[in-house]
Amino acid sequence: MGNTIRDQDAHDRQVDALRAHIRELQHAQQSTEHTQKIRERERQELLAIANMVDHPIFVSDPNTYEVLYANEAFKKQWGQGVGKTCHEIIHSLNVPHEQCPSAYVSDESSPPGILEFQAPKDLRWYRCIHKAIPWPDGRTLRYQMAIAIADHQQTRRREASILQTAADGFYTVDTQGKILEVNQACCHLTGYTEQELLSMTLHDLDVMETAQNATSRIQRVLQTEPLRFETSYRRKDGTQLPVEVVINCPQDEKGYVFAFFRDVSVSKQTEEAARKRCHKLEKKMAKRDKELRHWRDTAVHSEPFASIGMLTAGIAHEMNNPIGAILLAAQDALASSKDKKNVTQALTEIVNQAIRAKNIARHTLKCARQEISDKCPADLNDIVRHAKILTSQYTARVRCHTALVLDKDLPPVNMSQLEMEQVVVNLIRNATEASASNIVITTDHSHDRVYLTVKDDGHGITKKEIKHLFGVFYTTRKNRGGTGLGLNITHRIVRDHGGTIEVASEPGKETLFTICLPPLLRPSGETNGQSADH
Repeated sequence: MGNTIRDQDAHDRQVDALRAHIRELQHAQQSTEHTQKIRERERQELLAIANMVDHPIFVSDPNTYEVLYANEAFKKQWGQGVGKTCHEIIHSLNVPHEQCPSAYVSDESSPPGILEFQAPKDLRWYRCIHKAIPWPDGRTLRYQMAIAIADHQQTRRREASILQTAADGFYTVDTQGKILEVNQACCHLTGYTEQELLSMTLHDLDVMETAQNATSRIQRVLQTEPLRFETSYRRKDGTQLPVEVVINCPQDEKGYVFAFFRDVSVSKQTEEAARKRCHKLEKKMAKRDKELRHWRDTAVHSEPFASIGMLTAGIAHEMNNPIGAILLAAQDALASSKDKKNVTQALTEIVNQAIRAKNIARHTLKCARQEISDKCPADLNDIVRHAKILTSQYTARVRCHTALVLDKDLPPVNMSQLEMEQVVVNLIRNATEASASNIVITTDHSHDRVYLTVKDDGHGITKKEIKHLFGVFYTTRKNRGGTGLGLNITHRIVRDHGGTIEVASEPGKETLFTICLPPLLRPSGETNGQSADH
């Protein structure tokens, strides 16, 4: 009897559980049916709205390309369509169109896309807006609306007219490098007819590109950004045309790229002629430097301190600065042959440096005759500014920046302006030859001294070198044209002006030259002020 009661209780529990499960299934089915009804109602509302739009609208499966829905405007334009593929209906193709956006349809969060195409059935151009949308069966489908572009042909004709009258060559190529379109300038520059170019590939035209490299370059443009480069195109007569090319691709179409190119043969010839002239001038200067070094070495081996040797080597060193500046100015004039302003500035610099060389020669002759150099009151700041101008061509060439921090209350100094100018120029050149990228020249004064400092961030000087730095013919740049007289002459000029020169440096650290000169007057009660002059 007890077993029967227990069996009945177990059976009742199983029946209750089964009834509960059946109720849950019925509720879930009702919820699903309700959701499906809502989605179906929304779909019907959406399709009803789509039928009211005047532009063709259709919904297709991005995987099979099958058209699942078409509005009345679509049916009027291209027929029934439902059940067929979109590329078959619109483009009359058996395979998907190369610009088909189905590959970009991923989920509802994807932003709308825009593309343009020409339908072969009516030859009209359309701008299409496509978007991923959900479908009642849970799939993500492609929604697309095509808007006819009424003035597209007029716009195309206007663009074609502009391209045909352009002086630069123009062409378009597909992703495999086949030439699709050219303008008249492209035909004129290459010597081919339009039909001949349209039967060619970019590899056939570009002398320097293989077919693989040309295709790779096109893919780079499609994936990244425009490219600008120089190459040579093969003319019909077999000659080569040096060109500068810019390749880009349309923002909304990825099926082709376009390029503009221009003939750079004239500029290449001008550059080559200027290069030859500069090379010839450099050879002359090298020969002259060799002769000067020979004269210096002869004087060194005969009698290092002989007056004739000192005079010759001094001329060689001091003349080297203006001659080098003249060479730089001449090279700039040749390189800027088309820029009248730059040519005028370069020629003016040549004249100024030639006058300076003349004054150095006259001053050297006075020294040889043991005549005392002419001194007069002068502003040391003006000397520093002029020395910066004289060396600007050279410092710019070696990418060295010179900054001036000048004392606006600096008292005058009784000096030979040419000699003090040589001092500053020598120190600037010395800094640049020590691989400095920044030079700071400062002037200051106290009650009985005028100070001039030149600081650079070059490779520094060892203590051993500092001991011999102002010695005659001592140089650490013998193999690079150093005469060993620059700092010796600088030391002699400063000493002759009643001043002193000191140097502080270590290898790998800044180098600081400090010059002290007696002022013409000894003012009292003045304030020290400085002004930056860059």
